[in-house]
Amino acid sequence: MALVLQLRSVSGLRGKGDRIAKAAFRGLSFYTRVLENCEDEAKFEETFRWPVATNIDGNEILEIQVFNYSKVFTNRLIGTFRMVLQKVVAEGQLEVTDTLIDDNNSAIQVRQWNTFPSFRVCPGPAGSAGTGMPVFPPGSTALT
Repeated sequence: MALVLQLRSVSGLRGKGDRIAKAAFRGLSFYTRVLENCEDEAKFEETFRWPVATNIDGNEILEIQVFNYSKVFTNRLIGTFRMVLQKVVAEGQLEVTDTLIDDNNSAIQVRQWNTFPSFRVCPGPAGSAGTGMPVFPPGSTALT
């Protein structure tokens, strides 16, 4: 089993700069590649996979943060998206378009945040956590 996140895009960003995103679940974080010279939209189009050995509790949280990337200074946080995985666990997959929130827990002026978290059963030997690639339903694609 695995939690699979398809991180698509964020639009409505202010200014021009290099962007990077961080996705975290159960203490394991993944970073996207750095998108250079983005203006108002950052198209990440990346997929992350967390192998899951124990069932995902519906109260667990997936956190995604978007940063202005800097080679010299500390990355500056643009906004955060947190999602309780209750509906993902119940339905198996979910497409989310939402706003990011800032450090004060206020929505920021980002037009759209698009991500696709899903909980998949992956092929693997009986009794294993599954180390293969995600199994997608017929007719679906990894990224759209």
